[in-house]
Amino acid sequence: MKSIITVSMLLVCFQLCAQHKVQFQTLNQVGFLKGRNNDALQYQSINGIRYNGYSLGIGVGVDHYYYRTVPVFGEVRKDLFHKKESPFIYAALGSSLPWIKGVNANTWHRSEFSKGIFYEAGIGYKVPVKGRLFFNFSVGYSQKSLHETQYTKVYRDFPPYDTDTWNNAMTFDYTFRRISVKAGLGF
Repeated sequence: MKSIITVSMLLVCFQLCAQHKVQFQTLNQVGFLKGRNNDALQYQSINGIRYNGYSLGIGVGVDHYYYRTVPVFGEVRKDLFHKKESPFIYAALGSSLPWIKGVNANTWHRSEFSKGIFYEAGIGYKVPVKGRLFFNFSVGYSQKSLHETQYTKVYRDFPPYDTDTWNNAMTFDYTFRRISVKAGLGF
């Protein structure tokens, strides 16, 4: 009798574990960023794993807001209900890499950009389309930072005629806060 109960309990445990297997998930999104300075588009691709209503992934994107950057980030999502159609919450954290590292505006002015921080958090809703394919819609708060160093060359008209050096350096730290509205497909 003990062996039948033990085997039955093991079978139930195996059945429960089989219902929550780890799955690969990919999500591709297009979004709209609205901030104080301007409006812009963003694109993101997030790949990772899904288990028991949680998603954990690594993402990369293109963010066209003010200065174009490439956010590289980790993201976690949680479905609020254990159903195929469910609201969810999400949070992402990573680096905001500049699209172009240096810009020479003219012969006396040059800018260099360096990475900053990217994070985003929000809520959304996912709707199944067919099989594992689902449509995703989300709204969130997004922030990215970027650092710029501007160098200026001063041409002297008196000796010494030292024109090969960049004399002045100014540093700017940009922080862009905006609302993010995204839609995409995942499986």
